[in-house]
Amino acid sequence: MKELQDTTNMVGVIPSFDRRINFGFEWDDCLMPLEQDYTLLERAVMECATVGCSSVWICCDPHIIPLAKERIGEVALDPVWAERHLTNNGWKLKRYIPIFYVPLNSMHIKKMESVAWQIIWAAHSSYYVSKFMSKWTTYDKVYVASPFGVYDFRNLRAKRDIIRKNNVLLKHKGKDITDDVPLGFCFTAEDFIQSRRSLRRLYTEKGKEIYEEGTKWVFNNVKKGKHEEIEIEDFYSIKSFEDYKKCLASNLTFDTRKKNWLIPKVWLDKTSNKKNED
Repeated sequence: MKELQDTTNMVGVIPSFDRRINFGFEWDDCLMPLEQDYTLLERAVMECATVGCSSVWICCDPHIIPLAKERIGEVALDPVWAERHLTNNGWKLKRYIPIFYVPLNSMHIKKMESVAWQIIWAAHSSYYVSKFMSKWTTYDKVYVASPFGVYDFRNLRAKRDIIRKNNVLLKHKGKDITDDVPLGFCFTAEDFIQSRRSLRRLYTEKGKEIYEEGTKWVFNNVKKGKHEEIEIEDFYSIKSFEDYKKCLASNLTFDTRKKNWLIPKVWLDKTSNKKNED
């Protein structure tokens, strides 16, 4: 297998729901709180920002988009730049990461809503929207983060180079995304084609039964190819409300002050306001 070159454009993809999970609230399960003023979906967005994604694409049920957009916003900050204060106007030099919301196609609702299909659909949408503007804006690699896999992603910042230059599988106790465990992983545009073929074949053979298998079998080609593995120590897979309570009762904490990486509304030019105040 040929060596992977350094990635110039890696996008983040987030599957926002899992039909096998139902907490019974009016809002989607991905918007459940993890800390005060900090949700499962926000954790996934910040993971994508931490590994160096140039944009984030969240696959959603159409009805959740207004609430998710109000909660998450349209822009995140790259954490490498978020805390740099080189000048008085250093915020101008920060790297902004746009967040896009991808609704499921109406023909896929209640037919193809599995986690694997959400990943494929968001990656597909990202590619064709970018290609419509220019071939130079299309992605070389996709990084996938799940709201329902909770772990400390801060250590991934030091492994950005590894993630950009290789296919990567995050593992916990020997298991990864191919075992239907919601851990992060990444794949190339070539891997996307193979995974989409696998999903279509599985849907033809099993129909809606693929819901129950989650991401099994779909991304085996990533694991079979050349890849790097990163071990995650403290990890909580949320597949029931009992799992959710165990996660909240754990010692795993997140610095919610970093939430300033997320900008709920499109930012405004604040320099003019500062001049007026002076």
